[in-house]
Amino acid sequence: MQLLILNLFLLSLCARTPNFTAQELNDMGYAIAIYPAIYIAGMITGSIEEVKKIERNRKTKGLRSLIHSFGEMNNFLSLQ
Repeated sequence: MQLLILNLFLLSLCARTPNFTAQELNDMGYAIAIYPAIYIAGMITGSIEEVKKIERNRKTKGLRSLIHSFGEMNNFLSLQ
């Protein structure tokens, strides 16, 4: 299997990465923009908030609503 990706722009959250809008990237000829660090930053922020709730409430009841299926994640990432 061969994976061919054309016109890919990989974005980072560090200061050296230019902050282009989606339209600016499109105007430069990029077809796909990947923001991997944004997902990680969001996961860390969410994890910290949930741990704070557990510490504050002293219970884990109700956390099931945070669990998403693999299909839901694929839909979110537009992989299905």
